[in-house]
Amino acid sequence: MKNVRLLISLFVLSLIFSGFSANAQKLNEDLFGNSNTTIAMPRLPSVEKQTTLPSSQIKAIQVFDGKSGIAYTRDTIWRTDDNGETWREIALPKSFSETISAVSFLNETTGWAILADEQNAHLELAKTNDGGNSWTKTPIRLRSEDLSVADLENIYIGILGGDLNLFISTMTSSNFAGIIIYETNDGGQTWKFLQRTVEMRHNDDASAEQTAGNWILKTEGKCAGAKIGCVQETKIFDGKHEITPPAIKNLARLEKENAELEAQNSVFAAPPGGSTRISLNRGFDKCTAAPVAQMQIWWDTSPFYDSNIYISGRNRGCSQPQLTAAWVDQVSAMGWGLIPTIVGYQAPCSVSTNSQKHSSDPTIAETQGRGEADIAIADANNLGLTRGTVLYYDMERYDDLSGTGACSTPVKAFLKGWTDRLKEQGYISGVYGSPTNAVNDWINIPPQSRMDAVWLARWDNVPSVWYYAPPSPVVPTNVWSNHQRIKQWQAPHNETWGGVTFNIDGDISDAPVAGAAIAKNKNADFDGDGRTDVSVFRPDTGIWYVLKSSNSSFSGVAFGSNADILAPGDYDGDGKTDYAVFRPAEGVWYMQTKAGFVSARQFGTNGDIPVPADFNGDGKTDIAVFRPSNGTWYIANSDSLGTFTFVPFGQMGDKPVPADYDGDGKADIAVFRPSNGSWYIRKSFDGTFYGAAFGAATDQPAQGDYDGDGKTDIAVFRPSNGVWYLLNTTAGFSAVQFGTTGDLPAPGDYDGDNKADVAVYRPSNGVWYLLQSRNGFSGTAFGTATDKPIPNAYLPQ
Repeated sequence: MKNVRLLISLFVLSLIFSGFSANAQKLNEDLFGNSNTTIAMPRLPSVEKQTTLPSSQIKAIQVFDGKSGIAYTRDTIWRTDDNGETWREIALPKSFSETISAVSFLNETTGWAILADEQNAHLELAKTNDGGNSWTKTPIRLRSEDLSVADLENIYIGILGGDLNLFISTMTSSNFAGIIIYETNDGGQTWKFLQRTVEMRHNDDASAEQTAGNWILKTEGKCAGAKIGCVQETKIFDGKHEITPPAIKNLARLEKENAELEAQNSVFAAPPGGSTRISLNRGFDKCTAAPVAQMQIWWDTSPFYDSNIYISGRNRGCSQPQLTAAWVDQVSAMGWGLIPTIVGYQAPCSVSTNSQKHSSDPTIAETQGRGEADIAIADANNLGLTRGTVLYYDMERYDDLSGTGACSTPVKAFLKGWTDRLKEQGYISGVYGSPTNAVNDWINIPPQSRMDAVWLARWDNVPSVWYYAPPSPVVPTNVWSNHQRIKQWQAPHNETWGGVTFNIDGDISDAPVAGAAIAKNKNADFDGDGRTDVSVFRPDTGIWYVLKSSNSSFSGVAFGSNADILAPGDYDGDGKTDYAVFRPAEGVWYMQTKAGFVSARQFGTNGDIPVPADFNGDGKTDIAVFRPSNGTWYIANSDSLGTFTFVPFGQMGDKPVPADYDGDGKADIAVFRPSNGSWYIRKSFDGTFYGAAFGAATDQPAQGDYDGDGKTDIAVFRPSNGVWYLLNTTAGFSAVQFGTTGDLPAPGDYDGDNKADVAVYRPSNGVWYLLQSRNGFSGTAFGTATDKPIPNAYLPQ
């Protein structure tokens, strides 16, 4: 029986990590002894959870006979008895925090459901004997060491020898596949641990279709534009006819409506070479590098920005026929950030049965770590990933049960050798693994030899590098806290974008990846091409209209209301301006960032002046307000830790003018005081401040880097005579006659030469007048009398 179970577990592994293809039909016939009961194996729901709506992603389908069957999402089970003509919901005794992990019916009346509370690491078995009309629930108690690595949302239920079995996938990199097996022979009252297995994978085949009887479950992902408005949709077909439950179709429609429809151009360009950038984006990892054409399709149609690549290692499982220097250059040029991964020696106490393991002697292990680094460097160079590149070592979860450090001590020595050698050769050291090992062992490596970045696996479906659901230990915030963390937050699952299906793990980053740095976003640069776009907000309709400088195309996006204060900025750090407003009546910020994700945050109160800017220099706009009543700046830093900065600077009547006046890459707190025509600036570089008398009470501040030296210049526009007065930090004083009374100053870098251009928007005729430092004078009709020019929103109102 043990050998039979082992063979079945290996087969289940292959199914779990291939997206549960139609081969599941044969397994279910073997396990259930009923060739008329067909189950399409479960898979994870879509990553697109942008609203609080129930999920529309069908995890699996099951057919009982020619007309009866079920379909279920993570929230609901639906049943039909007329081949999809009508559907009814099967009520489960499910708490608010529980989701449906798996459902299996032995026949039309007897079935089981696994309910998972991921945040509290708890499972329950629900059983019905009357087709789902009533259920009984029993807790499922797993070992704590299994709970910390289990994918609770991806469980398979099977019957073997009359006993109910649970097959639970475990957290590994996409180079490996792991499974835990439990058995009950008393109807689920008690569960017995049978085995835990980790094996190297040799392929990552994936399918966008699952078959159960005469039903087909199809998945397709679509984006309205480049990385914008991306959703996955699942549909059930009976031959050529769609029979998806109407409630699920309606949820899918709502998801698509909630996904914003703006398409934008890529801001990325060059091959990485030795360049490393900090990624603040979503990514994926898969066992085999996909062909260039498929990577292009996913870049154009999916919400992902980063992808891992297994570049080398004696324990690398999948073959890499695509992975060449040319592939790296082409994929990087599309815009992908790469996570180079090495799968070498594993821990001496690893449960993997087919992996080579390093020595238990710490001295030898450290030497082996240095040797693996040399191999990785050579392979990285062959791919064009030169000095300066980050390399992540895949050290799978290990459990030192000796009590003496017999396993953990040599692992730490090995990773020390790996890191020391990489740093000697000018590379950045990273490691993939378990939060448990990171907290118990890796933190204790001497700081100078500790890995520069960690990529930790916790499949809790929480896309945050600062949270790992229990029973994983808390990773202290004083280590790997400066853009040094990637989290693998989703278990292996299939996703289909542009007709191409990959089997992937889901990642979220605040860490280095191989790729060219993203240029800091310029004012009102919505398409990320390094040039300010002519753009307006129409208060009566709440629509933003943008004339994109990259291709002269026109777009309109409804976002905001008449009473909102415009607050554009690059809140997600992708190099593109995001639509954002501050609603004074509520003290709430509303932002639409990449992939059409809309978020709201309470920060401020009525009477506050929004002053969004990149105060900490991480490339992301920080939410901030200036409170005239007490002269204090309140800043919500975009550091992933949720820290705040409060700075008293200014008084009632001052106009806030934050900008980078000292050229250190961080916005400085600054005000213009109309009562005396003076500017007061607090340098972020050293905290000192200075004042400059420049302007009159009726002047409009128009700060910008007009001489292109990387420092913002003090400047004002005087409506009474249409003159711009500039106090350039390098070029000195100048005055430019450009504009007339009633014009609104709208400076920005319209020609992309890194110098702010003098520009005005004339409401009386809806024309923009630009005096570009490189391209000279131009005029563009774009707007109406009541429109608000977006570049003007960066100036005090």
